[in-house]
Amino acid sequence: MLRLAFVVGLLSIGSNPVRVAAVEVDSAMLADPVLEPVRQVAVFSPKLRPLWLAALLRPESDLKRQAAEAIAEAAQLGMPELADLIEPLSRQLDAPRTHPAVRLAIARALIALDARGAAELLASRADSDGLDMAQLVEPTLARWDFRPYRDVWLARLEGSTESQRRLLLAIQALGQVRETRGVSGLRQLAMDPSRRADVRLEAAVALSWIGQEDWFDVANQLLETPGDQQLINRLVAARLLTSVKSSHAHPVLLEFAVDPEPAVAALALAAILELDAQMVSELNQQLVENRDAKIRGLTIDLLLAQQTPEAVDLLGSLLSDPHPALRKKACDALVQLAAVDELDIHVRDLVTRMLESSQPEVVRQATLAVGALRHVTASQRLVALVDAPESDVYITAAWSLRRLADPATGPAIMEKIRVESGRRRALVRELAPIVAADPYAEPDFPPVDNSNAQLEQLIQALALMHHDMVEPLLRTFIPKPPRPQLGDPPVLETERQVVLRAAAIWEMGVYHGHTAPPELRPLLSERLVDEHPKHPEHPLVRRMAAVSLGRMKEPSALELLRPWCVPPKAHTELGRACRWAYAQISGEAAAPLPPLSVSHSNWFLSPLER
Repeated sequence: MLRLAFVVGLLSIGSNPVRVAAVEVDSAMLADPVLEPVRQVAVFSPKLRPLWLAALLRPESDLKRQAAEAIAEAAQLGMPELADLIEPLSRQLDAPRTHPAVRLAIARALIALDARGAAELLASRADSDGLDMAQLVEPTLARWDFRPYRDVWLARLEGSTESQRRLLLAIQALGQVRETRGVSGLRQLAMDPSRRADVRLEAAVALSWIGQEDWFDVANQLLETPGDQQLINRLVAARLLTSVKSSHAHPVLLEFAVDPEPAVAALALAAILELDAQMVSELNQQLVENRDAKIRGLTIDLLLAQQTPEAVDLLGSLLSDPHPALRKKACDALVQLAAVDELDIHVRDLVTRMLESSQPEVVRQATLAVGALRHVTASQRLVALVDAPESDVYITAAWSLRRLADPATGPAIMEKIRVESGRRRALVRELAPIVAADPYAEPDFPPVDNSNAQLEQLIQALALMHHDMVEPLLRTFIPKPPRPQLGDPPVLETERQVVLRAAAIWEMGVYHGHTAPPELRPLLSERLVDEHPKHPEHPLVRRMAAVSLGRMKEPSALELLRPWCVPPKAHTELGRACRWAYAQISGEAAAPLPPLSVSHSNWFLSPLER
């Protein structure tokens, strides 16, 4: 019986999918400025290695196993000076009475240490210690290209008593090391109808990796073979054809591209994508309508590679795909195609039309594309969409308006913010007597998180377009709200939302720059240093205050920023924002931030540090 899960796993082998830059809703304040990254350096106690070595040499199997596992994990984390443990690990691996579980753990440790000098010992254990050891060691021997073991793998192709799993290990290894001596045996396995489907398919994969011959004739022979093996024959043939670069294979690949079995079609489409995407253009409509999501995903890659007006239209139809990831992928492909001069207008016209769709999922993707392309012509439609009932749509519409920063949309955006702020104040007034009568009441009210996400984008849009009325609005967000008390209504007001306050303070720096009025600068300095023991300012607000003070080049802030410019405070997001601001004000480039030491101490056996 054909193992479909295994077949699906084969589809990515040898394919080269088109990489499309993703269009995502982001936050302007979190993206600008780009803060210095924090490099991490793993730190290990020097007492760990001798402690683990002592445990490894103990007679208790459990201690040996845990020591080997700790060594393997430490090696993966980058712990230095572990190479001298290879010799004692190797001795324990070869000891006659070592428990099988301990041997497996030691083998993993040697592999983690990249102990290629122990390859021969590992190979002997793979032969004698059972399938678990073989499955661990043999892929590593192939990765290391341990040539003495090639003969073992080759012998398995001819054997009749080998276990299926060991045979599969040999096939995979021979393909990885590109062993040409295995071509004959692999071909026989791939063609043998009495073999299991996974063996035949793995043999075909190995042959395509070795790539010594043109497998077109072999593929044709498989397709002409009668019997009940047609499906597996088509799969093997399709896999072989992925390595055929000559044009005489094109007709068969095109036939496979519309095969009723998605696994066959996916193999063919991946090969066509590498050869010539235009080859499948006459099948575009049929592929777009395919019921299989993987086929439609490959079709998006092909349409992107084709770069034609028809491809643009078909990608537009995929904005309503039932699979969310494919809708997003189609949108990203459209944005990328707009970079092609001949297609730019066509893409913009299409996404503008899609903004009028009755399907929210289509409107959202079109809105993303409009924002990514900064297609100002669509700005008034975006204004209407900020009142859409679906949060995915109205948040994305607000993000696109921020990207466009079209001054013509300023009055409508201001009105939206005013209406939403008034709605929230009215809701607070409605809830206040309920909570006052019963401080433990939990009244129902609409959640504000999605609305906050929209308002953040809209307020940022006003600041970026330097709208005249935005400055008084931004100032309302600067004061720190009082700490909520028992009996207070829920905190719903716009000016009390942390994310909106942080955005507004960030926008003050964008709006004013170094020309900020004198009375504004101390207000931001107060937000930066507010570490009240019972009601401190939120770190995000403080971070944005630092950024805006940097943009305003406020010299009095240097003393406030300086304590945050050195570790350990400098490794925090607030600290890195302060370092950036300090450099902006002082004009001095900051010294590189030293790496953050990350201590790994949660081991099964750790020293008592003193």
